[in-house]
Amino acid sequence: MTLFLLERRRSLSRSRVLSESPWKPADKGPLLHVVLLRFDGEVRDSWQASVESKTNDAIALRAVATKRLKFDDFTIERGDLVRQYFPSKDWFYIQEYSDSQGRLNGWYCNIGTPPSLKNSTITTRDLLLDIFVEADRSYGLLDQVELEEKRDLIPASTLRKITEARDKLVQMVEGREPPFDRAGQTNDPNFFARSSLVRKSR
Repeated sequence: MTLFLLERRRSLSRSRVLSESPWKPADKGPLLHVVLLRFDGEVRDSWQASVESKTNDAIALRAVATKRLKFDDFTIERGDLVRQYFPSKDWFYIQEYSDSQGRLNGWYCNIGTPPSLKNSTITTRDLLLDIFVEADRSYGLLDQVELEEKRDLIPASTLRKITEARDKLVQMVEGREPPFDRAGQTNDPNFFARSSLVRKSR
């Protein structure tokens, strides 16, 4: 398959996933298009999110669920909020889930390639191993079996990055470093929807 056809197929796939995504921007303001790729490079999910903050070190985004989503660890209800934290150099990104009143449900930490920001689109590729952190900061590793099954397909240098990312996330959780420093209920129930946060990011 030619590079042109491959990129066109991915572009069409991104558009389809975006139209089917259960997320929408949390409020008005600057937007970024988020593209999450699977390990094989195909699009896993794609949506637009509001920019909360953007620095040289990280980008934080917000989105709101448009329908109910059921997972093994927890359930996202329509109107629940997700805050995505993309460090610019780390091999992971963090998704913080809260209900519509700001009550924390937990964090899903995806180990993947450092985010690429181009033309208002932020893209990262999944590297299989994940960590789910409960609101009380207990945590567990996910997809370890899948990682072992695909280990021969992953360069040794990338395997080292996966291990380093896992260890850093565990250290952040156990040390209650941001964003794992929340006490379960934000003091501001409208934390994710305050327009001032958007204005500050401009």
